[in-house]
Amino acid sequence: MWTDLSSEQERLAVVGRMASGIVHDVKNAVTVIRCAAQMAQSRAPEAGRYTGAIVAQSDRLVDMLEDLLAYARGDRRPDVLTVGLAELIDDALDATALTLETAGVEVRTEVDGGSAELDPDQIRRALVNLINNAVEAMPDGGVLTLRARHAGRSLRLEVSDTGCGMDEA
Repeated sequence: MWTDLSSEQERLAVVGRMASGIVHDVKNAVTVIRCAAQMAQSRAPEAGRYTGAIVAQSDRLVDMLEDLLAYARGDRRPDVLTVGLAELIDDALDATALTLETAGVEVRTEVDGGSAELDPDQIRRALVNLINNAVEAMPDGGVLTLRARHAGRSLRLEVSDTGCGMDEA
């Protein structure tokens, strides 16, 4: 029993070191991409919308990589803050604006206002993933609806689309 646990711990330690090295290399590549976008933005201000998206998404990727490392070290804890619901949805939509526009997706929001205590980075990441999944389900465009409302002491976030749906498992 001890041998199995020990070898599993050693394996996890090796995986952690490998992940750390990979994350470091990816962060370096993202930094180069970010710097190139900033240089392009300064030389061609009319491309600012696109280069700004590259910079913002580069920063987002670095944040995710840092979260991955913190989680691997056991350091990642939710950073609970009071966040406005409209702001939270707007941030997720800003992060996916070019994708939504390119895909011809119409966005509708229904937010009851107010705020909630949550980890905004984790919820934003989940919303961005759900939005991207919705876009994939609507290859010919469609309607994406995001709703945020209080349900008693709980918060209810809904993401729905007019896409083809998911296959049943």
